[in-house]
Amino acid sequence: MNRRDFVQRASITAAGFGILRNLEACAPVANTPAGAPPAPAPEIIPGTFAELRDRYFVYHLERNPVTSTYLGGDGYSPTLADTNTRFRDYKQTSLDAELRQYRSLRSSIAAVDVTTLTPREKADHGLMSAQLDFLIHQIGELHHYQRAIDTYVAEPFRGIDWQIQQMTD
Repeated sequence: MNRRDFVQRASITAAGFGILRNLEACAPVANTPAGAPPAPAPEIIPGTFAELRDRYFVYHLERNPVTSTYLGGDGYSPTLADTNTRFRDYKQTSLDAELRQYRSLRSSIAAVDVTTLTPREKADHGLMSAQLDFLIHQIGELHHYQRAIDTYVAEPFRGIDWQIQQMTD
């Protein structure tokens, strides 16, 4: 098979699959009763910075299954075991819950006394702050997911590609 034809057909298939999953009529059936709000995100309880950093990492991978598949999240934490079987949820209720969680995390990180952190933790603190600011801006203010072709084409294609790469004989 010609590689160009393969990539073209795979892109069309990925686009169709990605777009159809996000249409309300084609979305997977939820386990919650009709009209029930989605389960709230776990509450962030301030503890040590390392605990906060790890909770953020696992939460971010739960919300971004394609990234979790790429990084091998299912081997990192048992809570990520099923992430390889799904795509990101772009429903507005899910994105609103995610945005609330990111804002909560951002305020928890801002409350950490940076002078008590090790040099590595200070670097992580700065990185997490910048990444959370970026995510809050992208999701909450720009609604970037509504305009980015990556949402419907590249992300589903990458998810399937990375899942196939993990297969063994």
